[in-house]
Amino acid sequence: MAKAPRSAQLVAVVDDDPLVREAVEELVCSVGYEAKAFGSADAFLACDSRGEVDCIVADIQMPGRSGLELQALLAAEPKSPPIIFLTGLPQGDPRRRMAEARSPCCLAKPVVPEELIRCIEAALADTDRG
Repeated sequence: MAKAPRSAQLVAVVDDDPLVREAVEELVCSVGYEAKAFGSADAFLACDSRGEVDCIVADIQMPGRSGLELQALLAAEPKSPPIIFLTGLPQGDPRRRMAEARSPCCLAKPVVPEELIRCIEAALADTDRG
């Protein structure tokens, strides 16, 4: 599947669906990254260690704050990790959502594991360069 990362980088998984959240967390860990899961954007924002997060995988549509609202709040901070969006909404084009959100990737659910890992690796590589 994917190469092992250079170091254990931390990926936050923010999704209100526990099955998706657990599956993505397990996938991320299976390729050598650390993962921490949150059931909502507010739960992530309340986390004391969120400054250690290198990349976020977030659902676009969640109760309370959406993934897009989470991104807008984080963009105002000095160090904002890249966010990869997931969407279960059948309407709309994920590429259009990605452009609107200025996200490195926007993937439709159910997610193809290899595509998600490719997006995470690309986002982390861009972070390492920036």
